[in-house]
Amino acid sequence: MLPLKRVKGHAINIEQNNSINCLRSNPEISILVAEDDDVSGLLLKKIAANKGWNVEICKNGVKAVEMYSERSFDIVLMDVQMPELDGYKATEQIRRLEGIKNTRKPIIAMTANALSGDKDKCLANGMDDYLSKPVDFNEFYKMIEKWIKR
Repeated sequence: MLPLKRVKGHAINIEQNNSINCLRSNPEISILVAEDDDVSGLLLKKIAANKGWNVEICKNGVKAVEMYSERSFDIVLMDVQMPELDGYKATEQIRRLEGIKNTRKPIIAMTANALSGDKDKCLANGMDDYLSKPVDFNEFYKMIEKWIKR
């Protein structure tokens, strides 16, 4: 295990294989995190594990659509700016898949863009809500709990 790494004021253990030493996740809540930044993805996995939530991480929109089509998730956290297929286009493809399956799961946008109109753009592109980055732990928990209870 590598020494503790500080990420925005939080210390986390990152092992050489890029996994975080954390609590075993409870599969009752399953979250797909589409995030191309390794540290951000691992940090989200760690804070989700603190609540017993299961997280699967992918690094681009193509993989997000693929994973969503193959597995069942309760909620999706979608980075807006990713390689290969951005979060907007990935959301569009996921919504098309849901139309075929007659289901709809919440997709929460994550972006460092905090300009006025960014949230509206995310909502207009099929996302259900919006978290600005860096993600605040308490806001993250509130957002997941808000959408899972519906």
